[in-house]
Amino acid sequence: MLPVKSQGWNTAGLLTEAYDLKTFASSPVAIGTTDSRYQASVEFTLQNAPGFPAKPESDVVTLTLTDMNSGEFQVTLKIHWKDSIVSEVKTAPGRQYNGISAQKPRISQKSAVTAAFTLSGDENVSNLWLELRRGEAGTPVLLAETTITLILSGRFYSYQITGNESSNKVSLSQFTQMWESTKLGGNISKNAVLTVIMDFGKTEGLSNDDYSLRLRSDTSADSSGAEFTVYNEEAAVSLSADGGLSRGAYTFHLNIAPNTDTNLMDGAAAVLYPESGSLPEGVVFEYKGEEYYPSGGKVYVPLGAPGAHDLVMNTSNSAGLAAGDLTFKAEIYPIGQSAGAALKAWSASCSCNVKENPKQALLIRLESESRIVKAGTQLTFAADYSVTGEGGHAVTLTVEKKENGVYQPAENWQYSGGQSITNTSGTKSIDVTVPASAAAGTYRLWFRFGEQSVPYNIIVE
Repeated sequence: MLPVKSQGWNTAGLLTEAYDLKTFASSPVAIGTTDSRYQASVEFTLQNAPGFPAKPESDVVTLTLTDMNSGEFQVTLKIHWKDSIVSEVKTAPGRQYNGISAQKPRISQKSAVTAAFTLSGDENVSNLWLELRRGEAGTPVLLAETTITLILSGRFYSYQITGNESSNKVSLSQFTQMWESTKLGGNISKNAVLTVIMDFGKTEGLSNDDYSLRLRSDTSADSSGAEFTVYNEEAAVSLSADGGLSRGAYTFHLNIAPNTDTNLMDGAAAVLYPESGSLPEGVVFEYKGEEYYPSGGKVYVPLGAPGAHDLVMNTSNSAGLAAGDLTFKAEIYPIGQSAGAALKAWSASCSCNVKENPKQALLIRLESESRIVKAGTQLTFAADYSVTGEGGHAVTLTVEKKENGVYQPAENWQYSGGQSITNTSGTKSIDVTVPASAAAGTYRLWFRFGEQSVPYNIIVE
């Protein structure tokens, strides 16, 4: 109880601090002296008391005010203890369409939250409204551009907050059925579940604080709220890659941490591309056994759940990347039902060093005169080579046997030499042993040096 400062009250002796009526015992409480020329008002602030069950009878509180000239007059308050229109409420982060479990989520300033309200009784839509309260004081707050989706009995309704709502209330009768122009109306039955999704993606963002989303009714007590906390911990994205050859394989290490941002709850997709220029034809990206090909110089890869992801870029069948430092960029987009109403993206970049592929030349000579040999024979070949480019190099060998006019792989052939070539040119000796079990016939020996392949045929007697 507190007198409203106005011309109706004299300043002297005026009660200046609110008096808590629950402390009243028996002694009169002086309020102040009025000026009879003006109206003098007294403001009473009533607060809901917790723990009172609903009951049909009203509680009565009588206040007796005494005026020095006019005597006494009474003010009677009738207090009705009614049930809330909400019997149960559940809250979850993000946009949830298929049922939720009760929790108190933490979301970022431009995320979404879902609340499911179960009605305790029948109620008409015209008597129901939504309100969002902030902090301990329960200050009503509605942000313009907030998108609200309401789901009832399998039907979807929507409303976008304008910022001009009366008393910061959103009446359920303002919701329009999606894909139609029908407004929500009529009665809602007891035990019906109203799922409410509030998406703040297009707003200026909620301030960090505790919030309570409430479903209210004109004919019942205040409801239990869908409680959630706004904690601005935005999603974080990082990208790294190792260097490699112009035509070769590169592994990109991409990490996505959604933190309290609900937009990435259901997954993400990545768009990768070089920041200058574009990817050459023939480049392929590999992720979890699937291949993805660039379009317009960029590649789109669906990643699924956030976390750590490795993507391999293979340029072996292309003209190759330009040598030097090359900067790649990854743009991350949310996918799935929690992606949100606003098109939101995150990005990260990394630099990798591209080296020219080595250029090789190879000539193979058999040091003995005859190409006709017996099983178990050791042959010595001279490998004349030249190479430009960094890295280690080696000559390798595979063998094929001619069967019915077609060469097929042959096994158990052993060779040595031709390894660890580091200088630019020279000759290496390579010893090849014909297996003792080798059947008679024509064999083709493939000597490979980088991208160079040289065949050499022999006949085993």
